[in-house]
Amino acid sequence: DLGHPGRRESARQLLLLAKDRAVVPLLKALADIDYGPARPELAEVLVGLLVRTGDQRIAHDLSRRLGNDPDPMVRARIARAAGLHRRVEFLDPLLEAGLTDGDDEVVHQTLIALGLLRSQLDNHQKERLLTTAASLVSRPHKGVRTEARILAEARVAELVDLGRSRVLSAEMAAAESLYQAAIAIVPDNKYANYRLARLRYDRGDHEAGLAMMRTHGMLLDVPRAGTPPH
Repeated sequence: DLGHPGRRESARQLLLLAKDRAVVPLLKALADIDYGPARPELAEVLVGLLVRTGDQRIAHDLSRRLGNDPDPMVRARIARAAGLHRRVEFLDPLLEAGLTDGDDEVVHQTLIALGLLRSQLDNHQKERLLTTAASLVSRPHKGVRTEARILAEARVAELVDLGRSRVLSAEMAAAESLYQAAIAIVPDNKYANYRLARLRYDRGDHEAGLAMMRTHGMLLDVPRAGTPPH
């Protein structure tokens, strides 16, 4: 019934209520490619059962499928459900398989999921996500491009805030490095470019600061009026 639009929701609720009794039958059904259109629904229900039962057989099976299931719709649904339910068990497969998937919708759902799970990432994982997101901001797929940009911009904001803290501590070289790191992630970010331009101007490099502001449309050059007639 999961494959039938009219009966899908009631079937999902019945399976979730079955809890432990449904785990093994659903895992077997998901392994059967003949279930076709129902398989993405099966994957989503299994994540719901993982929430209710904590059965790690589900996490193990779906983590593996995130990397090698033949149906990209199944892989995308696993990524989506993992994020919606904030399941940290899927962090590594999302980072390792989901972000590098050849299907754009899988990457799209993975970026959304990792955005929701971002607070659970360690520094190395955050850096990996950031690096990948920065490389995806120009992807043709609108969803991928949008989510990658959101993640990249969030990191830029963090770096700029750190830079401003360094300025307040009179650590100007450190502040400049942080601003430059932010710009390297999103080169056209106006806030990061403004902070770097302002820093350079305030440190005495007026030409460089003004040139940056002019380049990014932050400075309006008003032509000087001619000599008024006598």
